[in-house]
Amino acid sequence: MTVGTQWFTSADEDEGLIYNITAGLWNDNTRRLLDVDHARDASIMLETALDGLDVPLHPGAECLYREQGMIE
Repeated sequence: MTVGTQWFTSADEDEGLIYNITAGLWNDNTRRLLDVDHARDASIMLETALDGLDVPLHPGAECLYREQGMIE
């Protein structure tokens, strides 16, 4: 089972800010919190973060996912 979650922001937000927020969602400390908080949270994975995405990514988030090799 996977958990589907989408975060929304204005396209006008600073690219660096959105990059840092997205990176923060996937850092090791956040991962540890997700793993121990709730059983469903452990299924929130970087590898599936873009599955089912119905809206365009903010350029800052897109940059992070591109660096992770998830976007060409």
